Amino acid sequence: MKRLATAIAAVALLGTPAVAADMPMKAPPLPPTWTGFYFGANAGYGWRGNSQPGFTSNDTYATALLAGHLALGGQPLLVPASRLQGGFGGFQAGYNWQVNRLVVGLEADIQGSSIHENATASVATGAGVTTNTSTDQQLRWFGTARARLGFLPTSNWLVYGTGGFASGQIDEHVNVGFSGTLTGIIITGINGFGAQCVAPGTPAAASCFNGASSRTASGWTAGAGTEWLVTRNVTFKAEYLYMRLGSGDSFTVVAQPIAGTTPSSFRASWGAADINLVRFGFNYIFN
Repeated sequence: MKRLATAIAAVALLGTPAVAADMPMKAPPLPPTWTGFYFGANAGYGWRGNSQPGFTSNDTYATALLAGHLALGGQPLLVPASRLQGGFGGFQAGYNWQVNRLVVGLEADIQGSSIHENATASVATGAGVTTNTSTDQQLRWFGTARARLGFLPTSNWLVYGTGGFASGQIDEHVNVGFSGTLTGIIITGINGFGAQCVAPGTPAAASCFNGASSRTASGWTAGAGTEWLVTRNVTFKAEYLYMRLGSGDSFTVVAQPIAGTTPSSFRASWGAADINLVRFGFNYIFN
């Protein structure tokens, strides 16, 4: 029995390395990588400081209206100022290349937007009439195509700068109307130009001059952001962009006609749309 026990122990000792060698080894986890295509969604808020459109007359009557129509007490037309602001949301897609601690990429995004402004300014003329001017500007949608260059302080944390092309649809509207105690048709012609606005309570009372524009503006954008790799394929991002759309546009604000005169008109223009954008989102990296 003693000899048998000794033999079994020897076999066990000799066999242990072989058994350990035959056991499968668990592969070490792969290091995180930012290289690959990605797709994601985002939402944010955009704003601009106070601004107002500029008005330029097209005829002698409009000149008198803007400067201070004598028939309306000599008060100039007030142009309201307001702040463009609101929310937006959409999707982005792109591709990253990681080289050591540097990440280079291209990204494009498209956003639906409720960024808008509307304002009204009124002035009492002292002739029984109040002139009311209302303006409205809205960014319906916008999109960007940008390059990104980033640095990895850690393997899971990216800090980057970005810049490129921007485009968006901007809708604008201006209305000038009159209210007060006068009845019947207000306004007479000057040098063959004129406008009409009937008394309050009738369909034309609140809208004597009216004009609108819808344009697709293009420009540029630049900003910075940060992104965290929360799993091997999912990232969370926060980003700031400054976006400048176009050099502005002007459109005609034309009067309702009055018999025997040419409808008066003036031009309205907001200039370029400068907008600050802050947004948060996530991406899924296909790697």
